[in-house]
Amino acid sequence: MDVLLALLDAYEVTRDEGMLQEVLDVVSGHWNDLTSSPEAVKLLAYCYYYVEEEECMERAWKMVEELKEKGMEGEKVAEAETILREMMNE
Repeated sequence: MDVLLALLDAYEVTRDEGMLQEVLDVVSGHWNDLTSSPEAVKLLAYCYYYVEEEECMERAWKMVEELKEKGMEGEKVAEAETILREMMNE
């Protein structure tokens, strides 16, 4: 997952549409394999930003709720939630 996040960061610099599409394809192909984690929330938030697919946003918010229910309200979860809000322009 870290590699996908790094590729999305690289896209911001290179604007390589092919690279972005590959990341989006990987995420959509492994949608059901994503487990709730701050990194998964960030990944879905970035994907939502690029494709505005409501399912990405809904899944990311569900993950934030799951993480909080598990007692994971640390700095990483807060950062992921902030990124999600920023990508949604809240």
